[in-house]
Amino acid sequence: MTMYRECLTVDERGERSILENMPPSRSLCGIARFFAVFSDETRLKILSALSMKDLCVADLCFFLASEQSTVSHQLRLLKDAGIVASRKAGRLTLYTIVDPYVSEVMLTGARRLRRR
Repeated sequence: MTMYRECLTVDERGERSILENMPPSRSLCGIARFFAVFSDETRLKILSALSMKDLCVADLCFFLASEQSTVSHQLRLLKDAGIVASRKAGRLTLYTIVDPYVSEVMLTGARRLRRR
């Protein structure tokens, strides 16, 4: 880090402030895992559908035109990430988005793409 000192555009106070306010590595790993959820088109389709209505696997398979094993696998990843939860409704298992930031991230991405 000292080899870059002469190239810095901030003074010591600014440098200290930036270093003190950067998230720790553990937090950054969590952030990376959160955003990794959005790196798969099937998961994005599932999240888009679930943002409109709680759905079962059969519903999701129909709307995504995907196999049950594919949808179930992606739902498991979303559940493991704490973004989606399931609940029983009679004989069905319905899935819902539980993380309030998911819709915000999806909308931000959509807005950014529209501006291109």
